[in-house]
Amino acid sequence: METTTAIQGEQKSRLARRIAHPFGVVEDWLGFFFANLLTLSIAGYLEFMCEYVWREGNPAAKAGYVAAVVAWVVLDVPFLFRLWRSAFRRGRHPALVTAEAEPLWPHPLRPLIAFWWLLHFLVGELAVFGFHSMGKSHDPSDAYVCFFMATCCGYAANGYMILAVAAITRSHGICRKFWKCRVLLDIFLGVAGWWIA
Repeated sequence: METTTAIQGEQKSRLARRIAHPFGVVEDWLGFFFANLLTLSIAGYLEFMCEYVWREGNPAAKAGYVAAVVAWVVLDVPFLFRLWRSAFRRGRHPALVTAEAEPLWPHPLRPLIAFWWLLHFLVGELAVFGFHSMGKSHDPSDAYVCFFMATCCGYAANGYMILAVAAITRSHGICRKFWKCRVLLDIFLGVAGWWIA
């Protein structure tokens, strides 16, 4: 009896994994594409702000701008290379593989690195809220497109969240626990974004 129950449980588990697999693949590739898009958009914003900061900014603003540019070059450029390398490994989530390949920084720098990736996470979530807002204020037929775009930005933001975790700890187990919780985070932020917008 117990053996039969165990076999049935294993069959149900295998069926659930088989059903979830296509959705996971879609999430991986959309997250991969939009992580590239958001990361390059941050570079575009920095380039756009360059002239204004150097013309109008005070010394503190200029120092902050230089620090942001250096951080993008030192952290985001290698991140993009790692992301592309990990995207074509079968059976592994590119965002998770990329985070686990993140270099281990000295302890004093880890909170700063994590903060940098959390800023990226914030950019992704602001994009989610922005698309939800557009979906409510435009033609109803556009709402589906805006919802899709918001979902994709949420997928990309998940990758940034895992990078922030990996910047603090090298434990792959902890990173995977956070990764498994991403669905709950997506649902919460998606509902909150739709309600706030």
